[in-house]
Amino acid sequence: MFNPTVSPHDPKIAIITCDMTGQYVTRDGGRSWSMCHLLSWVDCFAFDPVDPQRIYAGANALFATDDLGQTWRMIWPGAEGERRTILVGDEASARYQGGNWPERRVSALAVDRQDHRRLLAGVSGNRREGGAEAEVFLSEERGETWRKLASLEGSRLHRLAIHPRSPNTVWVITTAQVCRSEDGGRTWAAVTFPSSNPILGGDIGFDAEGRERLYVITAPTKENAEAGL
Repeated sequence: MFNPTVSPHDPKIAIITCDMTGQYVTRDGGRSWSMCHLLSWVDCFAFDPVDPQRIYAGANALFATDDLGQTWRMIWPGAEGERRTILVGDEASARYQGGNWPERRVSALAVDRQDHRRLLAGVSGNRREGGAEAEVFLSEERGETWRKLASLEGSRLHRLAIHPRSPNTVWVITTAQVCRSEDGGRTWAAVTFPSSNPILGGDIGFDAEGRERLYVITAPTKENAEAGL
């Protein structure tokens, strides 16, 4: 089980992704689960802070549900007639083309609590792919249209968070750095970090007073690896 995400409206509602591309929703605190299959591994989920029925799922496209996971639709790339589906690999994994879709993956999502129409998406390559920069995109129409804001060092964008009280303040964690923006994601400054090793993951949160708390997981140093740590 991966990427557990709890509804801000009801702590008994949560969604997770599992091996073999399955996603599951619980509405009773984990006593029972229903499956929703988006035909892809899902990298991230985000609940709408205003509409308790709406959930976003970032994968090889961006999906949304308006009934807590019973039905889903692909919202980026957009209308079915305007996109093309290509099946690749020995598992016939779907890749999509169309509109301004960057043909990568939505690896991180954040919804502005001050304006739930505003979403930020982190776009990355597959976990096995390297080289390309991570990208940040903005939607001001609940995911229906998007425009690129910035490229960031690092092949993957792990986490993305909008400050709940100051929405122009945004944090990201990529494979290469931790960054902060003070203008809604248009420009970024790297935060001094005590390790130069690749970043494997992390999380970003805010306490009741709005203070940031970041957790960052890095690859072991050569010395620790040789020592078995």
